Amino acid sequence: MAKVSMTVNGKAVTADAEPRTLLVQYLREGLRLTGTHVGCDTSQCGACVVHLDGKAVKACTMFAW
Repeated sequence: MAKVSMTVNGKAVTADAEPRTLLVQYLREGLRLTGTHVGCDTSQCGACVVHLDGKAVKACTMFAW
């Protein structure tokens, strides 16, 4: 496991994550930010959408790294 650092809601955050951890898992489990939801596990519904560098992305389709 390694430390993953990023800025979330304007704050610098760090949490441990496995290399294959999805961004949605990192946000929900690593940072306890449960506003991001897992709806379908197939990237069809959009419940996991977050803003990343000004773009809307599905957090269930990208790794936290």
